[in-house]
Amino acid sequence: MKLYLVRHGQANPESVDPGRSLSERGLEESVAVGKFLSSLRVKPDYIFTSQKLRAVKTAEIIAGIIEYDKDRIVISEELVPNAYPEAIGGYLTSFGPLLNVIIIGHLPSIGMLASYLITPSGDVSASISFETGGVAYLEGDDAGRPGGFVLKTLISPWLI
Repeated sequence: MKLYLVRHGQANPESVDPGRSLSERGLEESVAVGKFLSSLRVKPDYIFTSQKLRAVKTAEIIAGIIEYDKDRIVISEELVPNAYPEAIGGYLTSFGPLLNVIIIGHLPSIGMLASYLITPSGDVSASISFETGGVAYLEGDDAGRPGGFVLKTLISPWLI
């Protein structure tokens, strides 16, 4: 499986925007990630996203750029900011064999998921830190167990 983990674009502060929609910078980050994934010709089986507005908007922008049907985006309660990586991995395996997946999520869970998937012990104490709009590309065979993936790339949106 090719797994692309994306932290949502930067959101507006809660004091200004209680719904925390994407800021101008967050919109730019999301477009940059979409263009990057498009340049790699990523064609996901699924795009999964948290139900929070900033993640959903990031997913919609990426989907539009890579020509993925926005109606097929899976909005999941499993991808909340404090989700356990084991729960996310189990959730992914419930969809059967997957070849290409994009997950848009939050810190700390998206970093903990990356750590869980690349360490044989599932150790999340050294959680990978993502900038807003950051992308990690992992390859592996079993999202339901620790250490089943290899981190191929971790990149900031400002480098793409």
